[in-house]
Amino acid sequence: MLRKYLVIIFVVTTLMFQSVFGLLAEEKKDDVLKSKDGILYEVIEVVGYIPLLKTVQSISLIDKSDISSILAESLKEVVGLTPGLFTLSNGGFGQVSSTFIRGSKTTQTLYIVDGIRIRDFVNIGGINLSVVSPTNIDKIEIVRGPLSSIYGSDAQGGVISINTTTNKKLSFSGAFGSHNSYIGDISLFKSMGDLEFSLSLNSRRRSENIANDVFKNSGVSAKITYKRDNLNIGLRYFGNFTNSGVPFSWNLKPSPNTNYKQNYNILALPVNITLSDNSSLKMTGSFVKSDYSFFNPDASFNFYSKLISNSYTLESVFSSKINKFLSIKTGIEYSNFVATNETDSKFLIDNKKSNNFAAFLHGDINLDNLFMFLSVRLDKYKDIDSNFSPQVGFSYVINNMIKLRASYSNSFKAPLITQQVNPWGIPNNKLKPEKANSYEVGLDYYSKFASLGVTYFNTSYKDMINWVTVDMTTWAGQYQNIDEVEIKGYEVIASVTPTTQLSIRGSYTNLDTLDLKTKKPLLRRPKHTFSGLITYKNELFTTSLQLIYVGKRADSDPLSWPPLSESPAFNTFNFNVIVPVTETLSISGKVTNALNTEYSEIFGYRSPNRRFELGFRFKVH
Repeated sequence: MLRKYLVIIFVVTTLMFQSVFGLLAEEKKDDVLKSKDGILYEVIEVVGYIPLLKTVQSISLIDKSDISSILAESLKEVVGLTPGLFTLSNGGFGQVSSTFIRGSKTTQTLYIVDGIRIRDFVNIGGINLSVVSPTNIDKIEIVRGPLSSIYGSDAQGGVISINTTTNKKLSFSGAFGSHNSYIGDISLFKSMGDLEFSLSLNSRRRSENIANDVFKNSGVSAKITYKRDNLNIGLRYFGNFTNSGVPFSWNLKPSPNTNYKQNYNILALPVNITLSDNSSLKMTGSFVKSDYSFFNPDASFNFYSKLISNSYTLESVFSSKINKFLSIKTGIEYSNFVATNETDSKFLIDNKKSNNFAAFLHGDINLDNLFMFLSVRLDKYKDIDSNFSPQVGFSYVINNMIKLRASYSNSFKAPLITQQVNPWGIPNNKLKPEKANSYEVGLDYYSKFASLGVTYFNTSYKDMINWVTVDMTTWAGQYQNIDEVEIKGYEVIASVTPTTQLSIRGSYTNLDTLDLKTKKPLLRRPKHTFSGLITYKNELFTTSLQLIYVGKRADSDPLSWPPLSESPAFNTFNFNVIVPVTETLSISGKVTNALNTEYSEIFGYRSPNRRFELGFRFKVH
């Protein structure tokens, strides 16, 4: 009963803030933060429109120039430059990938596309957006560490926010490479009075020297925006469609007809209303559908499985600048989830439904060089106890060169529908959320020619969900809250620009993970990871050399007992060059895995060999 009263009080308070602060907001905006140029004053949207110079969280910003300089063909290549984050794939380009932020589970990373959260309440492997084409991406904001105080359950490990391109021009590009591979994309923009139209299309095909490893993908991003006076109404659609073969692994005989399909459809209607010079209201309705299917016609029972997740979300966010020192943001949200799991013989999950109500309060206190972040969110999922997720932190900027920052948070991850229903074993409707306490301390240095950042982080998880065999006769199992985990480590990121033509950047992560029950490290979390990028530009060409190093890590070998193994360390080099021919046309060349290193990111799955590609880019200004 007490919990219900707390929920009511929290919601009423949120609604009061939304109405009262709209009347109290000052008439003039404070434009201090917009008075300077450069990346340090780039406003980070995902944490509430805060300049990078003052952010409390560890944040990496990747813009279109970064993506273009490495001729990125996958989101995985782009985020590979980020400390504390690494993505491992089951084989070649486009295969199922697992993204870990500071050792958290892949299901604990929230993906956002054009402000719309991709919510999947069924896929135990987590969202796989490694297939999103970088040609559609304008900017990526990556928060390393919990942000449940704003985004709830899905953001326990971190957030990857992607803004797709709105080109005010016509552009298209293409590339052809070894193994019968190609990439093509086109983007266009049209303005008609108060209406703006934007459309981006892309198509890709990749293959390797591995049986049944062909990847085909197409995507579309479309935007329609109406702007007049204080009103901005948009219609957003994002679609990504993948058809891929499944390469054999663990020295098993390949099945040439096995394949999986992975499709995303995102549709959203955002409405932004400027209430005054200092306050605004954003209301969004969105629909997200994820569709995974696996088919093996050569299996003795002609195996087929299809997993569908639909989510519907309505949210309202009110933002207001009370005075030059205080800004607040409040929001309420309702989401509904529907899950289906169909096999060739029956429905294992037949339209299982769940829902979530949430509200949050957030405040920023800006006292010249001192910035404070205060936030708390309430989430109530169906048949799961309410969860409060507070976060506090500060940053202090010394002479615009050194920033000290620290934060503390409580976060949670709600059980997935598939973990509760468990179509592969015994259901468990009493699963509790996975909870964590996290803190981090960081020091950043900025100058005209160099920057350096060091961060220490520490997270303690309890009630982690894992599979438990409960019947040794039938080997039937269920998901239970059995694990406690400790994760700690530090990140170092540095960049140097000795001349206007040359830039060097690198990042290193030292990660320690420990399952307190088994006293062993978590699977697939390397202790050491490093990434580096050297870029040189002049009037004749732009070239870059990218290095990725992943240290040895514990892994699973299902064909041995006990099913534990260790994957060796590996490193790869990618070389890229872009040569402008005219003001609108350029040609490009790319060599992936230049040293032809043989390695496996995940045990048993062979990764790609050396590849060559030649392409072009054309833009109409």
